[in-house]
Amino acid sequence: MLKRSMIHGSYVYSYPETLAVSGFQKNLKNFAQHLRIMKLKRGLILSLVTFSFIALQVIVIFISAFGSQSQVLTERGKTWHVDDDLKDWSNTDFKLIQCAVNASSPSDTIIVHAGSYNEVEIIILPGREVIVDNGAVVKTKHLLVCQNASLIIRGTFYTPVINLEEGGRISLEEGGVIHLRDEFNPIPVLLVHGWRGSCEIWSDLEKELSNDHIPYYCFDYSPANGDIRQYANALAETIRDLREGRKKFVGLEDLDKGYKGNFNIVCHSMGALVTRYYMEKLDGYRYVSQWIGVAPVTHGSAFADEESILWLAWPLRFFFNMVIKDLRENGSIVQMRTDSDLVKELDKDGVAPGIKYRIIVGVNQNHDTSFANRGKTPVMVIDSRGKRCHGLTFLGDGLVALEQSKLRGAGIDIFEGLNHNELPRNTSVIGKIINYLTHPCLESDYTYDTCPKDDLRELHCYVPGNGNEGILYKNGKWRTTFNVDSSVSKTVVGVTYHGSDLDLTLVSPSGAVMRDGVYPVVEYFKDDNTIRYIIDSPEPGIWSASIKAIDVPEEGEPYTFMVLHSSPIRLDLTTKENRHTYNVGERVTIVAGLTKGDVPITGATVRAGIRRPNGLIDRLVLYDDGSHGDALANDGNYTNVYPLSMPGDYDITASASGTADREAFERAGFMSLWVDLTATYGCYLGAYLGCGPDDLSCESIQEFNQKIGKNHAIFIRYVNIKE
Repeated sequence: MLKRSMIHGSYVYSYPETLAVSGFQKNLKNFAQHLRIMKLKRGLILSLVTFSFIALQVIVIFISAFGSQSQVLTERGKTWHVDDDLKDWSNTDFKLIQCAVNASSPSDTIIVHAGSYNEVEIIILPGREVIVDNGAVVKTKHLLVCQNASLIIRGTFYTPVINLEEGGRISLEEGGVIHLRDEFNPIPVLLVHGWRGSCEIWSDLEKELSNDHIPYYCFDYSPANGDIRQYANALAETIRDLREGRKKFVGLEDLDKGYKGNFNIVCHSMGALVTRYYMEKLDGYRYVSQWIGVAPVTHGSAFADEESILWLAWPLRFFFNMVIKDLRENGSIVQMRTDSDLVKELDKDGVAPGIKYRIIVGVNQNHDTSFANRGKTPVMVIDSRGKRCHGLTFLGDGLVALEQSKLRGAGIDIFEGLNHNELPRNTSVIGKIINYLTHPCLESDYTYDTCPKDDLRELHCYVPGNGNEGILYKNGKWRTTFNVDSSVSKTVVGVTYHGSDLDLTLVSPSGAVMRDGVYPVVEYFKDDNTIRYIIDSPEPGIWSASIKAIDVPEEGEPYTFMVLHSSPIRLDLTTKENRHTYNVGERVTIVAGLTKGDVPITGATVRAGIRRPNGLIDRLVLYDDGSHGDALANDGNYTNVYPLSMPGDYDITASASGTADREAFERAGFMSLWVDLTATYGCYLGAYLGCGPDDLSCESIQEFNQKIGKNHAIFIRYVNIKE
């Protein structure tokens, strides 16, 4: 059994003169053999021997629990660096001392560079050497130096309690000071809500933060449905205000000059993209110690991946209209897509240095059908061919799949049965967050490589096969047919609408009417705005579908009809420029890649419909002929060039029909582009009369005339002002 020594007290005199401690335990017999003890009125004062050298005076306070088996490690291993703001050691490994110690091995050295460090406890594991360098100020409630470990202090160290195991050593070198008093201050936390959220979602967590005396501040960027990059810049401005005293953390109101130290971040949903952009693209990582994402859209959300996949999401109910509105008016939904330019930008460089990343997610591994969206979450994965694959998974919270939340380099904790908006309010989740805020170096339950994964063979990645949208009026009915080829293993047929009562009937090529609970229907779902059939091994041939209006308003009920297949034949719609954000006046090259497995499909007919921001639809034929923007003829890539003449959201639908292995097929693809009106573009007449480049009234002659108050406009067109 290791012998232990404990020092505890109320104050310490500064080095190099004396080290004063009140109330020693009586079992420190070994100290009498090495130190001269003098009894004064204020307590016991330890006077240390001062050794003088010719060229250098080194004064050492040497505190140790000596034993017969104690030894000094003369050979050191790897050197780790800890720097709270990355200014002294930019390529640092950690911002927290304990995290560096935990990652190290016996005989390793951990150097703590100049800065401020607040950690509840510091345990120097056996055989490690920790050097607190000049300019470093360390504050902890408890210090434990384990067997044969060493703490060398050249800076300043505060702790009310010191535990020494056998062979453990504490040395004060020149400039080093130990204060035996409690100066620990919890690290503040910044709370960031998600899409269309508010600070109210953190109300339960805020109560627990107050109970644990953890300062906090909630960044409210409601309505949270705009440009994520702008929100990140607003967050940076808020943090500058907190650091300079214009705004204050709850619990730190007495800091008139602001809080200058590091802080932690806890975010929810889209808040993950806002905070990651701040940390990783605006250099905010210098001020962040720990990042905790609750149900984060770390890599976007498959829920936001084009309108074609929206109806696969949980019943949209109250926010269906908000999703469509956001798609039409700004970039928040577009930026949350798994292939958005923003997500690609963040994924390219990975996590920021020095920050402890954590992710907390909900799943439905028990396959509870009462869970959101009948228990499943839309997911996007990359298949074995490197293709994007959309499906439904139980590994998600109904809105964001684990696959889109997990982040390489982050710890992961999984909560069964909690959906997207339950997670931030759940008592167990809040307890986990508090535990990580007070003990930031604890390990999470899973890592990126060890967390549960989807089996692609069971996922049934779906590709669009057909689609249509329209309006049903009272007693109205809409009929259509669609082709199912023999490569299809499963088919999903569904309709979404805003909230009326519709009915969907499906009939197979042989005349069988599809019914709930009767094979080949393996799943049927209907609620206020969704009807969905999942059909196993569908009969090849021409199917028929009809949608009937049961109870709809006088103005009619808009609907979207969709057919998706699990099949190796797919149409991948993208752009030659490999981006989804453009400026007015640019030209986009639309690319529809048609393949069966890895084999290109040639000779097909491919057309695109482009819905402009004003609602008008342009028709475009796509060619695989080596022209029309096509790089190589007969390679299965069908292209054409389209000019972007106005700002807003462009919805592009492509349809393909042809033959593969002498069998007819039809597929579809969907994509949206966001077009900005930049400072170099404007409205020709509007620019002359003072209409700014951000004034979207330039889109309409009538709106422009109404704004000006005069009927001057004959026509409006966008031109490059520089010309």
